[in-house]
Amino acid sequence: MLSDRDYMRPGDAGRPWQRPLGSVIKPLIWANVLVFLVTGLGRPGDASTFSGGFFELLHLHPYYIHRWEVWRLGTYMFVHGGLTHLFFNMWGLHLFGRLVEDRLGPQRFLRLYFISGVLGGLAWLLANWWSPIVVSLDPRLPAASIAALQRLGAEVVSYQGEVIATGSASAFLNIDGVRVVQALGGVVGASGAIFGVMMAAAMTAPNLRILLLLPPVPMKLKTFVALYALIEAGMAWTSATGHMGSKIAHLAHLGGLAGAFLYMKHLGHSSPWGFCRNLLDAWRGRRTRRQFQKLMGGAAGGGGPASTEVDRILDKIGHEGMQSLTDAERQTLQEAGRRFRDNRSR
Repeated sequence: MLSDRDYMRPGDAGRPWQRPLGSVIKPLIWANVLVFLVTGLGRPGDASTFSGGFFELLHLHPYYIHRWEVWRLGTYMFVHGGLTHLFFNMWGLHLFGRLVEDRLGPQRFLRLYFISGVLGGLAWLLANWWSPIVVSLDPRLPAASIAALQRLGAEVVSYQGEVIATGSASAFLNIDGVRVVQALGGVVGASGAIFGVMMAAAMTAPNLRILLLLPPVPMKLKTFVALYALIEAGMAWTSATGHMGSKIAHLAHLGGLAGAFLYMKHLGHSSPWGFCRNLLDAWRGRRTRRQFQKLMGGAAGGGGPASTEVDRILDKIGHEGMQSLTDAERQTLQEAGRRFRDNRSR
């Protein structure tokens, strides 16, 4: 009987890490809530306290990555800066995550989540890698170390019993006697991963209609994600150019979108934004035509193949590549080139 076969017995087939996972949405939400509680409800506090020390151990900051604490690229997305921050991220995970998980399965969804979060963190790090950082130093810092920091361009001030310094990460790493108590700033939150889930949702169900809360406007999912991406790109640009300061890591959001797009393309999903592809194809077609006409010295004439047919073939090359041409189309281009060379040699 089939029930006697090994592969029909529940729990027997495969090693534990090869067995199908159940839904990972709720475990991810509970993991974020648990870390939020352990880190003191999103308040960093003093690094010497339990919650403050946990926050310092998990959040992402260039100083710690300079020290090769690379695990933070995976842990920062479970830390949040407040209840509102946590709520909206988990609401987005619940709303879009179920849609994506149903289509990808739990294992691929989990890969998507972490790829988006890690690439979001890397995008933010890349933009802030060489920027000055702010740290809290040990108040017993020797005067010689302070002088050495100042020679390297760092600013050191005493504020409410703390020693706060601003400078390059290398300065705080390479000077003897300098002990960093706390690196201030950095980035936390699952937003990069959530934006990746939104991108995957748009690529799996692009025409699904959703209703915005404010304003209550119905919109296709692919349009919603495209608008959100444009807003994030604009906010990242204004922050980078100094026109407007922001505590939101817009580059992490964009990195999450990009990471999910690449992963979904790897899985075989196509982009739902056809107008972008059409613009790219049209540009490639015009470029191919210009290159061919430059090579041929103008339109193919002298009794050769009709120029409209040559243009059609060039457009096809621009849209689908040389490998898409039939033998007859290749022969048409070769004949056009041969007749042009014959005309030039007369």
